[in-house]
Amino acid sequence: MPRMRLSKGVHILLPLEVMPSAEALLIPKTEDGRVLFAIPWMNRLLVGTTEQEVSIHDELYVMKDEVAYLLHHLNQYLERPVTANQIVSGAAGVRPLVSRSDSRDTRKLARDHELEIDPATGLISIMGGKWTTYRAMSEATIDAVLQHLGLPYKASLTRDHSLVGAERPTVGLRMSLLSRYGISEDVARHLVGKFGSRATRVLELAKESPDLLQPVVNGSPVVRAEVTYCVRNEMAQTIEDVLFRRTGLQLCIWRSAIRAAPTVALILRGELDWSAEAESSVIQQYVDQIKRYLQLAGLESRATPDRSSGEWNDTQAIERTN
Repeated sequence: MPRMRLSKGVHILLPLEVMPSAEALLIPKTEDGRVLFAIPWMNRLLVGTTEQEVSIHDELYVMKDEVAYLLHHLNQYLERPVTANQIVSGAAGVRPLVSRSDSRDTRKLARDHELEIDPATGLISIMGGKWTTYRAMSEATIDAVLQHLGLPYKASLTRDHSLVGAERPTVGLRMSLLSRYGISEDVARHLVGKFGSRATRVLELAKESPDLLQPVVNGSPVVRAEVTYCVRNEMAQTIEDVLFRRTGLQLCIWRSAIRAAPTVALILRGELDWSAEAESSVIQQYVDQIKRYLQLAGLESRATPDRSSGEWNDTQAIERTN
């Protein structure tokens, strides 16, 4: 019988200019037999990944030793080695792997998915797989349901089903947003990339308040209207929902996410009817969480609260490679 094995993997993000090339880098075999990559992504250099078997009880963070491991292998191919202080953010996740053996090495397990039907209960389980194959996994599962129930086979529509925001072509949309709303090129590009054809719906919210066209934090293309939109249309309920799972700001730069937290919380308070005490509490919890990410990765938080200005200001600029 197959069983699930959980494998932790981490990624770190660096300033794009640390690798003087627009090409991606693949290290097919490290000293311990792993595969590593460095890929230009969202104006950052995405470096990964690691492999460590974990349990459902383990917390998932980017750890200092994992940072050292990734930088050790990356720096062998860079003329100017990078340091941990140049890391702007990171993320850790778990791969759900299917195992039919007692092998202790999750690196040898395939990333394929597998269907299982319990003959006693009829329970259909989809196991394993990965983000890039979610449509194939869904199609296979529904096909199995139809077969198990004895229903006529019907070809899946998933191959031609558009994601939200891709229902209509976006050619020319960026220029239209620039002229209609007076936003910057960076903001227009970000909104079209994030929301597709629904970017106009985000900006229409600024009719309620022109302040919604302002960024959530200086230097970021993420505007405040996105917070309102994500609450009303995408079920966002927390600061992390907005900054990590919706806009991606937390993934791009941890310290900017710290500074954006009060602005995001203020909008959430108005949308979700929080009290002033609840607003203050969620800001503190979020900032403490991001500082813990930085600490566990071996980085300095370098952020202190400045409530008089409504922001959490960095006390030192992020190191970048020239």
